[in-house]
Amino acid sequence: MNDDILFIDKVISKDYSDIIKYSHSINKEILINQQFSKSSPYTRAFLLLLAQMNPLNIANGNKIDLGKALSKYNLKEYHHIFPKSFLKTIIMKLI
Repeated sequence: MNDDILFIDKVISKDYSDIIKYSHSINKEILINQQFSKSSPYTRAFLLLLAQMNPLNIANGNKIDLGKALSKYNLKEYHHIFPKSFLKTIIMKLI
């Protein structure tokens, strides 16, 4: 944890020289085999990317309240974001 604190201090002072320690590569196979869960860093990263696009409710066109939509209460509803059969169809087209 001390190393992380030192790293963050460097980043705050605009010194990015240690960023390579935190690099990570990803490929199609990693994404295909991921479980969609709130604890997954891939899920969190993807949801953050989606959130930047100001998602709308497909039923009524209203902006989605992400705090509410991603709350612990809705944890069991995450599978609706990516229905498994739809994803399999899309993935099979990419392969």
